[in-house]
Amino acid sequence: MITQDYGSSPERKLHLLTDRTGWIENPTVGPSLPCLLKIAGRLIRFAIVSGGGLAIDFCLFVLLTWIGLPPTIANLISASAATAFVYFMSVSRIFSCDSRFVYELFIAYGVYQAVAILAASYVVGLLAEHMSQPVLGKLVVLPATFTANFAMMSWLTHRRTTIVAEERHV
Repeated sequence: MITQDYGSSPERKLHLLTDRTGWIENPTVGPSLPCLLKIAGRLIRFAIVSGGGLAIDFCLFVLLTWIGLPPTIANLISASAATAFVYFMSVSRIFSCDSRFVYELFIAYGVYQAVAILAASYVVGLLAEHMSQPVLGKLVVLPATFTANFAMMSWLTHRRTTIVAEERHV
């Protein structure tokens, strides 16, 4: 964090806290408008790419449950296919920094996705047992998985920026 002091009297002190991702916060009034717009832009871009992954995930899940696969297995397959799509469409840029592949970020991404897909598939299976249609279980889980994936991608992007900055100062 970088702290800037504006004003010398205690009443006029204003601290702007910024990190390498561009998050700007004034503790007295909250995030600035440029900061909120930057976050909104990232969320919209994430939603567009994730929307393609969601379409693959949802359609494949419906098809697989329609042909008789248990919802847990159908979700494992459909979510894995969607994750691969999202990776190849956008996430791969997160793992490359100055022509160097950042293995530690890729490993973190892989471990996260494996755990997230297993957990979500388990929950979809449980919900499907108590609902009339397996797809309803899938729909219940989607907001939580979208939010968790956005948080993870934001963390990975921040880590990438930090790693590149640290390597430039070495």
